[in-house]
Amino acid sequence: MEYKNNETTPLSRELKAKKAFSPSIKGTSDIKTITLGNSQINYSPRSGTAITSIVLSDPGCKPYYEDEGSSGTDIFAYIKESVTIKPLERVCIPTGIKVAIPNGSEIQIRPRSGLALTNGITVLNAPGTIDSSYREEIKVLLINLGDKDFVVEPHMRIAQAVCTPIKKMHFSIKTEKEFEEGYSTPRGSKNFGSTAV
Repeated sequence: MEYKNNETTPLSRELKAKKAFSPSIKGTSDIKTITLGNSQINYSPRSGTAITSIVLSDPGCKPYYEDEGSSGTDIFAYIKESVTIKPLERVCIPTGIKVAIPNGSEIQIRPRSGLALTNGITVLNAPGTIDSSYREEIKVLLINLGDKDFVVEPHMRIAQAVCTPIKKMHFSIKTEKEFEEGYSTPRGSKNFGSTAV
């Protein structure tokens, strides 16, 4: 089946209608129902969807996936007027969205390859991390690494968001000797940059 103009499946259109965008949940049945607060939504484990609640300030800033194979959903500039970023200048651009993602996940804010290649525009702290406990508006820290002014227009696609699972680290304190004897590798004491170019 061919999909055009950001149209995917009836399921993904239902997700969009409920102001959600999808990363990854596993299951066994064809259709399941997830309850988030006072709302419910059906999802298909086969399509690999994770339910993300979203508050949207502007319909023109609703995130969406370009096609079925996209890893990241496009996010947009929630601005009333154009913003100029001069060379080597950094600007924080609001997106008009707040999210509540499942515990055990994070959203990574990544640059758009087209903006980076053509204009030298990238996300300064890439990948920016949105924690599952974060509830304020998502903002994107853009920097202009090109040699010309770049103008961000309202509703322009400025970055992409990828939802990924995380693992928490639990720290076990060791002495230097215990560390060297118990966790040695063939690399040994070769340091940062030791592998050269």
